[in-house]
Amino acid sequence: MKVKFYPRGKPSLKTIRGFVNEALRDIVEEKDFLQNVKSTGEWTDYTIEELKKKKAALMKKETRTEAEQKEVSQIQFAINAKEGDYKKKDESLDHNRKRKNQGKTK
Repeated sequence: MKVKFYPRGKPSLKTIRGFVNEALRDIVEEKDFLQNVKSTGEWTDYTIEELKKKKAALMKKETRTEAEQKEVSQIQFAINAKEGDYKKKDESLDHNRKRKNQGKTK
């Protein structure tokens, strides 16, 4: 990512968001999306509907402990994985990499 300096003052919020989005896109594109995620098998015996019910029950609480919040995140990850969202995301990144590299010549 290139760093830009603004001699006329502070950059706008829109500009900062652009920098952040560009940096995140670079990070995600450089690595395989889920290469370091290991399956714990904790949620494999649950169906998507059961996971959604369990998450809804936790979300109904006005306040959640840190452990409960972590469980909500894990459940959401399991739901996405079972629905195939992460596979789709990884495939779309591969497609974008291929498109990006098509215009480059050696």
